[in-house]
Amino acid sequence: IGVYLLEQEIHVERLFHRQATGTAADVFLADERVQFEAWGKQIQASLAAALQRVREGIEHAESKEDIVDYAQLEANLVRLGEEHREYQQYALPIFARQQEEDRDGALLLRGQLRQEEEDISRGIDSLMTQLEGLTDRSMATASRHEQHALHMGLVLAGVAVVAGLSWSLFIALRMTRPVKQLLGGTHAVRQGHLDCQVDISSRDE
Repeated sequence: IGVYLLEQEIHVERLFHRQATGTAADVFLADERVQFEAWGKQIQASLAAALQRVREGIEHAESKEDIVDYAQLEANLVRLGEEHREYQQYALPIFARQQEEDRDGALLLRGQLRQEEEDISRGIDSLMTQLEGLTDRSMATASRHEQHALHMGLVLAGVAVVAGLSWSLFIALRMTRPVKQLLGGTHAVRQGHLDCQVDISSRDE
């Protein structure tokens, strides 16, 4: 929006700094006005698209804080659109004054136009500051969510390791206990205790 506004300002300034180029004044003024109005339409289209996105953000906001932020952003965009329309209301008559060769009238409107330019610039700066704040807050929220996810991942990994080790120990004990009993019986037989019996509790020994 700021770039488009700058383009509009350039077309107005060219009216005051025009030098004789061999082109008829009416053609030059008509061309500058067409370009000025085209940039104005770009600004209005950009503002409308931004407002649409903000309104979608309000619809999908999950917290009251987000709704309030989006509502403030919406209000600033609406105000910026109004200031731009006022800017064009001062700028367009300058083209007519130039065509009528009313330089004093054009200069008077130019002074008022500069005030409108400053108002729009302040509005854009305010909007950018608000967007930076929203971006910073969103990044902080994302960072908190990332830290929480990392913490939960570590906890789940720890639980998985403990569960895996417990299961492995259980399986190892279950498999080695019959082998140890069999070895104990073999050792007893080797020492001469021929009446030693090994209890069989499963069919896989």
